[in-house]
Amino acid sequence: MRGLISLVLALGVVFLLFQYVFPWAEPLLPFNDVTVDGQ
Repeated sequence: MRGLISLVLALGVVFLLFQYVFPWAEPLLPFNDVTVDGQ
């Protein structure tokens, strides 16, 4: 039972990160500076 509760909590934390923390932090991260050379 404890494993199920911790799994649900971990999934909730990941969901909250993807919903709120990552969109807020995205402009601060350098991953958007990707250039693809068209051939």
